[in-house]
Amino acid sequence: MAEDKRIAVGSDHAAAEVKDRLVAHLLDLGWEVKDFTEIVDGKADYPDPAHKVAQAVTKGDFPKGLLLCGTGLGVSYTANRYHGVRAALCLDEEYAKLAREHNDSNILVMPGRAKIYAPHERILDAWLNTPFSGDPRHVKRIEKIELLPPDLLPCNRSGKGTPATGANAGEDDEVFLHGKDRNYTYDEYCEIVDLAMAADDRGDIDEYNRITLSLPLHPVIARKMKLFKGKDYLVEIGADLTEANLVFGEGWLDAAEN
Repeated sequence: MAEDKRIAVGSDHAAAEVKDRLVAHLLDLGWEVKDFTEIVDGKADYPDPAHKVAQAVTKGDFPKGLLLCGTGLGVSYTANRYHGVRAALCLDEEYAKLAREHNDSNILVMPGRAKIYAPHERILDAWLNTPFSGDPRHVKRIEKIELLPPDLLPCNRSGKGTPATGANAGEDDEVFLHGKDRNYTYDEYCEIVDLAMAADDRGDIDEYNRITLSLPLHPVIARKMKLFKGKDYLVEIGADLTEANLVFGEGWLDAAEN
């Protein structure tokens, strides 16, 4: 399969010069670039481009993102509040390689002013050219990032959960989760989780899949809810039992079947 060479980019004013240089570098490499930077009167607050790039990635509009600010810290704080975003602040090529190989980072973050230990272009190239290993150990750890239950999520003004996207579904209903075909408020998401868990408890895989089909991170949610109930289902999805043991731990199959 050909690589999807589209990337969302953004920076604050402090890193704008470096960002422009990296955009030119990306274009030379054949990447399609969408620049979300907006500098007004010489200023741009770092959360603004970070929200736009993170939304573009979490909604699936772009497979990768690049963010910069003076230190790289502010944009990384902002981007990592989004479901499915793994924004990695990288200061050299080794950071960049490990961020991709071990953590499947989908947004690269670099400082525009703070000290780094390799040229920006080399860090970017290392990040772009390193694939995710797919090692079950790393898959398991990445999935755990997203496993915060709804009742433990922080609350917004309405007490119904913090919007994951910063966008609005309407004037009153804040978006909690961007699905594949629609957006979900916090209450709708909780209802779907309850229905899906009930279907899982009944062992009704078809109903579980129907309920969760439009949600992002479907494989993550499926594993969280322990959908893997037995050997027949492992065969059905083409999973390898040895790999499953690595992901879920020895004895998970006996526990699921009892």
